Amino acid sequence: MGNLVILNMPFSQLKKVWKGTKFLPKLKVLDLGYSQYLTCTRDFSGVPNLETLNLEYCPRLVEVHESIDRLSKLVEWNLLFCRSLKNLTSSINKLALLETLNIHSCLKLEKLPKGIGNLTRLTRLIASSTAIEELPSALGLLKNLTKFSYDISIHSHSSSLGVSFSENVKKAATCFASPTQSQSSLGASLYGLRSLKDLNLTYRS
Repeated sequence: MGNLVILNMPFSQLKKVWKGTKFLPKLKVLDLGYSQYLTCTRDFSGVPNLETLNLEYCPRLVEVHESIDRLSKLVEWNLLFCRSLKNLTSSINKLALLETLNIHSCLKLEKLPKGIGNLTRLTRLIASSTAIEELPSALGLLKNLTKFSYDISIHSHSSSLGVSFSENVKKAATCFASPTQSQSSLGASLYGLRSLKDLNLTYRS
């Protein structure tokens, strides 16, 4: 298996990815999507060249192994509908080549790591339908971000969101306005997103 490049195991019955550390130096794609019994991942240090990690629709996934920060070549990380996941790695800044992060419907995820601002190659951040109440100010450092989706609680104070919009962001926005908030009242962390073309903001109760 040392020459394995793609490992597709969607709809698996796995509870854990593997035991211990598997050394698959050529592996670039790992697809474990729709593995409904998967609760945690194992050590990623044996797959240093992984570029795509698909964990979408793993509803029981609670934990991603801390060694995820060793995947310095990771480009796409899909966590769509991992509704039990509570945390992303605090060392997310080490994923220097990451371009796409999808955490849509990670219903228990309450915050984005502060280090997210160091992901200078990130172009797509899908963070809608989560429990995230506050955006880190470092979000404004994502100069190459072209698509951003996020839900705003109608109970949040505008100052806690830390979000405002430059002119290009306003033009890109698809915003379902709340009667209690408007774009102009949202604050400053998105101001630096010069490449943003697709902004989707929805309000939740």
